[in-house]
Amino acid sequence: MTNPTIDEAKLRMAKLIVRTWRDEKFRELLETDPKAAFDEMGVPTPADNVTFNVHFASADNYHLVIPAAPKVLTLDDADLIAIARSGEQLVFPSVLAC
Repeated sequence: MTNPTIDEAKLRMAKLIVRTWRDEKFRELLETDPKAAFDEMGVPTPADNVTFNVHFASADNYHLVIPAAPKVLTLDDADLIAIARSGEQLVFPSVLAC
């Protein structure tokens, strides 16, 4: 699989989320074998030795996911905030149920 652009990866992730809402069997696959679910939807994943934790938000149960810190923490606060806001370092953004 070729590496998608950031926008393509975000679109694939959005499609994965919608499929999870609509397809109970796919939701079960995502719970039991996230890597297989990501591969099926063409969502890029990091190295094979990465562990995935899938959590399902609900109206009264939200999840805050803090991404790993960038390798260069010597940047000033404005640069770090720009990185944190970009979402580009997030492979698996959290969706909050409203």
